[in-house]
Amino acid sequence: MSNFSKGKYAEHIATKYLTDLGYIILENNFYTTEGELDIIARYKEFIVFIEVKSLSYYSKFSIYSTLIKTKRLRIKKSIYTWLRKYNLQSEIWRLDFIGIILGGKTEYSIEHFKFVEI
Repeated sequence: MSNFSKGKYAEHIATKYLTDLGYIILENNFYTTEGELDIIARYKEFIVFIEVKSLSYYSKFSIYSTLIKTKRLRIKKSIYTWLRKYNLQSEIWRLDFIGIILGGKTEYSIEHFKFVEI
């Protein structure tokens, strides 16, 4: 599986997981000059920006370690761009991080970190 298809597969898994929890997906793959917001959703009173990463089960890295500081800063700038685009600057928002640990062809586990500091 190529990196591109692995990433899209992980985003698909994350989207299904979120909708099963009651999140309403507003947008996928919002691109800005700073980067991309993988999933944007509404959950209760929050607009939730979800960064999705995937790693192999055999990786020696932790899934959370893939969200480095420079990436978080780019995400934050992209969030502000999205909020301005839809005139939602006064909305309550948070950044979630979903890690998909891929095992075999159909095996995976999900790690969901809420309220990620950026």
